[in-house]
Amino acid sequence: MTSHRTVLAQAVLVGTLCGVGARVLMRMITDLSRNLPEFTWGGTLALVIIFVIAAVAAAGAALARGPVLVRAVLGFLPAALIAFVAVMNTVPQVEDVLAVPSSDHVRLTAMAVGIVVLALATAAVPWTLGLRARRTAVVGVAATLHQ
Repeated sequence: MTSHRTVLAQAVLVGTLCGVGARVLMRMITDLSRNLPEFTWGGTLALVIIFVIAAVAAAGAALARGPVLVRAVLGFLPAALIAFVAVMNTVPQVEDVLAVPSSDHVRLTAMAVGIVVLALATAAVPWTLGLRARRTAVVGVAATLHQ
């Protein structure tokens, strides 16, 4: 049986991996667009922490009691906001995109979509892990009561 602590630890790991992956994609986008802002360790750490908070929020919402719709909104809203902000801050401005060779437009789009997928996975994976842990706990309690 998976404990709540295990699910939250897994959520921290998922948030860290997704945050680092998103930061790498952001750097690749800026390199490809030849728009080279300064990437700091502090900014990278802040981004990873934001992803971890979103992942833990999703896991916590899945483990919590209450209406599923409310828990889903609370679990997925932080990740949706991350996806929106990350893409809006990372995708180059229109004039910068026009300066990029058209062969790179597909790569830029794929990287931006990758950031969105990572942000949504930050919520989806811990949510799934949390729901599994809840079901396992309920089945375990039911089996104990049935004996």
